[in-house]
Amino acid sequence: MPPKNKKKAVSIEPPIFVEGSSRGRMQPRISALSRMYSRMNEPVKSDGRIPRRGRNDGKLSQLMDMPVDVFLEIASHMKPLDLLQLSRVSQHFRRIFTSKSSRSLWISARKNVSHLPDPPAILSETKYAALLFEYRCFACGVGRSPKVDHALSVRFCGACWKANVVKGKTLLKQHRDANPTVLTLIPHEYHMYGGVDPKMNGEWNTYYVPEFEAVLDHYLSLPEDQREEYIEERRVHAQTMHEHARAVYQWDVRVKEEQMKEDEKARQSRQKSIEEKLLAMGYTEEDFPPSWHPSWSTYVSQPRVLTPRIWKHIEPKLVEAIKQYREEERKRALESRVRQRCKELHDFYGVYVAQLPEDFGPLPVYSQLNKLTAINAFLRENNAETPVTQERFDAIVPQEMVRYTADFTMATIKLMQDKLRALQGRVETVKATIATAATTGNIASESHVLRQLENEVNKIYDLQAELPFKEEVLSTAEQETETGEEEEEEGDDTSMDEEGVAIGATPIDKLAYTEEDLATCREVLSRARLLFKCDFCYGGDRRHWNFLELAAHIRAEHLATPMSPYRTYGPYQFDLMGCVEVVDILNALDLPRNTKYADINKKIACMCANPKFVQPASFGQLIGHIQCERDWMETAQRRLRHINDTGEVLHNDHQLTGPKCCVKLIHDGEEFPTFEFEPVDLEYYGPHVTCNICHRLMDSVPYSLFSNTVNSFEGFVHHVRSKHLREPVQADMRG
Repeated sequence: MPPKNKKKAVSIEPPIFVEGSSRGRMQPRISALSRMYSRMNEPVKSDGRIPRRGRNDGKLSQLMDMPVDVFLEIASHMKPLDLLQLSRVSQHFRRIFTSKSSRSLWISARKNVSHLPDPPAILSETKYAALLFEYRCFACGVGRSPKVDHALSVRFCGACWKANVVKGKTLLKQHRDANPTVLTLIPHEYHMYGGVDPKMNGEWNTYYVPEFEAVLDHYLSLPEDQREEYIEERRVHAQTMHEHARAVYQWDVRVKEEQMKEDEKARQSRQKSIEEKLLAMGYTEEDFPPSWHPSWSTYVSQPRVLTPRIWKHIEPKLVEAIKQYREEERKRALESRVRQRCKELHDFYGVYVAQLPEDFGPLPVYSQLNKLTAINAFLRENNAETPVTQERFDAIVPQEMVRYTADFTMATIKLMQDKLRALQGRVETVKATIATAATTGNIASESHVLRQLENEVNKIYDLQAELPFKEEVLSTAEQETETGEEEEEEGDDTSMDEEGVAIGATPIDKLAYTEEDLATCREVLSRARLLFKCDFCYGGDRRHWNFLELAAHIRAEHLATPMSPYRTYGPYQFDLMGCVEVVDILNALDLPRNTKYADINKKIACMCANPKFVQPASFGQLIGHIQCERDWMETAQRRLRHINDTGEVLHNDHQLTGPKCCVKLIHDGEEFPTFEFEPVDLEYYGPHVTCNICHRLMDSVPYSLFSNTVNSFEGFVHHVRSKHLREPVQADMRG
């Protein structure tokens, strides 16, 4: 609640009086949120000292003793804002400037402002000047009140504007006796694209509330035969105010345009003066930063005349800005040359990669190549001014690629260790959750998750012991690398990025190992159990790759594919679940777990007879096919209805255990089995076909469940024969 003793706004001219209104003068409403109240409650700050007197205090005291005619002659050359400020100096000046005889003085002051429109008849010169040139709220009197409208002839702060200027729709709701015709009798808030005819006033325009109430009272008090005349008078007044507001708006735009021209002229004069002084100091025009440069435009692009005092203040800052701009230009030129060297390097690198054998190993793609520490230093040698030639390329890149292949091989083992430890940590977390929930007895779902995780861990537990990477070696290598980075920061920074970090300083560069460790890692990665996916094409490809297979695939297909700089290990994604599938296949075929990938690649057949799966296929393609089929079966079984009264079955034709195992090892000299498709006489509806049997067996079957299995006529027939164990009929096809 605002305080009871409200502070009245002090104004020279009272608000407009509407004759015949029972409400009297149209006093504006003071908003309860006005800043006036917060200022009234602020404590007076005083430190007990007498305020220091200003250096200009008392210099105009002789105006009091000046003859009136001389004083008025001087005042006639002032502007309206000057007269307003003088009228508030003392009671003496107030009597002079508010008297009726001073009207000619105000008119002269108004004419000193070029192209200023004359005020409307309802506005006095003093109120017109206050409306145009002052920023005091007409309601609460606080300063910095930007809300002004010349059609309404009011200026308010934000809070008082909301209290005094509202939409016509709101006014009609608040005054049930009001006729919409009343809105056409008063001016509305002016818009530069709006019309001036008051007959177009509507509910969505905003109006001055006290004026609306005063006009409404007078309108309702008139007899019916006098209202038409009053309506015409008010509409003429409203149109006059709209036209006046448009004239003031056009004047304001003109004044701002002229001010902008003057500011631009002063800005150019200041810039010319500064450049002349800098040229005299020995600088050239090429040394000057562009106008948009922040450290330059802050001091140069200002609409103020350059004075000796200003120059003394900004001279060292301009010199520092020129120095900073020179350094930025040097870095930009260096990076431009580095990009050119990169293009030259990529040309030689593409030819070099194409000549490598398929089993060479992983190599960086173009976006990784430039970030390697040695390669980056090679590109920036001699400030990147030396072109990349075949001789320079052969001197460093092949050796670095051999080292990179070895480092990446060791880093891949580190990545696999991290994933295995994460899976084991998840098992321990589930165990702890079960132990905590044992008292409640509701642990069935957690127990299922635990059994599934333990099954996966049991299939790969021996892989952790076979990995040769040692944690203490990694820690020592990290410490040595960090020490090397500190020494490198103190020296030449040609191989540093913008944040001062050594380019290429990833965990790949921090590994320390022996040749024996490297040979063991390569032997482990050659096993069939370790499969990867290509992150570049993983979204639409379920294929799995051996480590060397994936390296050859990336060199052939994705050498120029851009890669995110946040990926440490690049596009090599170790597939832990694929490792579980491999263990099941090896167990089904009675093969040891350390079987080499090359020993079984393209030597295992899937007996599902799926026409979409072309055989012989690589071992990675076989794993992807089986994983896709088993995922489909797992999804379908989760959606089965609780009660099956259809007599249909859902058969898993990709079992990896028992007598119905779907895989078969093809020995040397043995041919892959062939499966002939037996046609059926059905009318096929197209690729967007689903199985009606599955719809009867499951709840809410999405089309995505069939997008990878039923996408052709042969695929649909095979699906019914393999999953439902019968011949398809026309009713089984669902469009």
